[in-house]
Amino acid sequence: MISVESLLALLNIMEATESVVTKNQIVQLLKPQEFTQLDRLVELIFPPKDYATVEERITNKVSIVEIPPLPDMNLKVGAFIKTAMRQLSDSGYVFSKQQLEKLTSKEWSKQTFNTNWPFVQIYSPNEHNGITDANGRVRYWTGLFSFGDVKLYVTKELYLKDHNKEKFVEWYKTLEAAL
Repeated sequence: MISVESLLALLNIMEATESVVTKNQIVQLLKPQEFTQLDRLVELIFPPKDYATVEERITNKVSIVEIPPLPDMNLKVGAFIKTAMRQLSDSGYVFSKQQLEKLTSKEWSKQTFNTNWPFVQIYSPNEHNGITDANGRVRYWTGLFSFGDVKLYVTKELYLKDHNKEKFVEWYKTLEAAL
């Protein structure tokens, strides 16, 4: 059973937010559960003194899923990274806001992978083509990778000579450590 105060707090949050992720989490929370003290669960997720920051707290957290193992290290760099990202996407992993800011940063990508392009680019249905640069050169794989409600293009500008496979493995392991 859930108290009226907790239910009203959840409904207010749901009405005030534009985040699909937050709304889905509230809907999941309100589905019948086997918890005997649902109020305590609500308080753990949505502390009463802190309702204003709920959306920020949720969007800044990494999803709780098991990170899939990396693919066969014998694959070529591009196939290895593409396969790993597809498996990560298929696992239901959701990047936090901070992670997306890094992944879409040209500077972070240069520092991490020695590439001149952001590691990922967020798909926008309003943009004609997010996979090419200003000169029309294809810089991202055409297939989209879904991470929650965010769809991403992943750069194909990763090479053996830059040790990108090893750098990717290092970065990927940080995802496991974040859980």
